[in-house]
Amino acid sequence: MSAEAPQKPKGPQKAVIFDLDGTLYSLKGSKKLFMALKLWRSIGILRHFNAVRQTVRHELFSDSDHLKLSLFHQLAARAHISKNRAEEWYNEEFWRAFIALLQKKAEPRPGLKEWLIKAKEKQIKLFIVSDYDHIAERLTALGLSAELFDLLLSSEEFGQLKPAPIAFQAALDSFKVAGSNSLIIGDSPALDEAGAKAAHIPFWGINDAGVPKEGYFSWPELLKKLNTLLEDKAGEETAEFN
Repeated sequence: MSAEAPQKPKGPQKAVIFDLDGTLYSLKGSKKLFMALKLWRSIGILRHFNAVRQTVRHELFSDSDHLKLSLFHQLAARAHISKNRAEEWYNEEFWRAFIALLQKKAEPRPGLKEWLIKAKEKQIKLFIVSDYDHIAERLTALGLSAELFDLLLSSEEFGQLKPAPIAFQAALDSFKVAGSNSLIIGDSPALDEAGAKAAHIPFWGINDAGVPKEGYFSWPELLKKLNTLLEDKAGEETAEFN
């Protein structure tokens, strides 16, 4: 007996694009303190890393190799180390500490996994567009399966960090989804919201600070809004995204 073909969505294909860090999980304690303690032997490199990444963020490279080459050269210059040492630190020590942070201090948002499963049943395409690579490994560290998502992309692999819209558009193009039938979920006004505006995709923000901000919601509020996307309305499979 052949397997039953998956149900096709009614109406245009829809998609939700999630940021990863700060969006799919909450942290217990300070990220900066944890990373500093894990990387105390190379704290001189760590303290320059964010500034260098911000500099690289404003440059548009042709691919990941050129982006990372610039990152390593600038980090080496600021930290007074060799380019090879900067590359080794990022690829090994930094990522080892980052994964440990997620394993020990991060918890997936309550109800997130259940929503993702229901959304897939509704044939909503689910993407992650993160600023960093190693997405599958980070999901595993969070206790989430990469199979919950249809596509995992990082802006690093395109050579243009957020808020450049290239990775968002590539996700939609992969499944021929229109931006008007899509939604970006993120926590950063400067990266996720600005990227959504550049890509002409509706945006809902997560606000963990408790200070009211237009277009941003606490996680419980946002989960309620996400649940409306799963409701049948006027013969449509899901509610409108905008």
